[in-house]
Amino acid sequence: MAARLQLASTSGCDAVELSSLQAHSEDSGFALTRADDLDYARWLLAECHKRGLSAGVSTSEDLVASLVAEGDWGVAAECLSTDDCQAWQPFSAANKAVFVVEYGSSSDAPTLCSKAARLGYSLAIKRRALDAFRAGCPASDAGP
Repeated sequence: MAARLQLASTSGCDAVELSSLQAHSEDSGFALTRADDLDYARWLLAECHKRGLSAGVSTSEDLVASLVAEGDWGVAAECLSTDDCQAWQPFSAANKAVFVVEYGSSSDAPTLCSKAARLGYSLAIKRRALDAFRAGCPASDAGP
């Protein structure tokens, strides 16, 4: 992973999203604990910062509050449609950005944009195919 982060840095990347950090809550085949996942996430975050990379976390909600100090920003998937965005409030409270990705169409923007704006989150709406389509919010509804 250190080599991958170095490649990102030397390739001109500014930031890296660290995702799938919740092996403790998945059936990985290993007896990993929450503490193991936090140690690994913190190591990754430190390695990013050593290389001058901004590091965002995208993980299970039970780890978010523990990673606020080290993470630069967060990415939440579908928390608006499931009303499960509160876990990301510690990032907002620390004046760190939260980017939300919801799956849908442009017709979902009015409802989702107002929810994102109330929470202070930035929103992108994508199709599940993750093709080039992207709908966003008007500047006044886009969050910080």
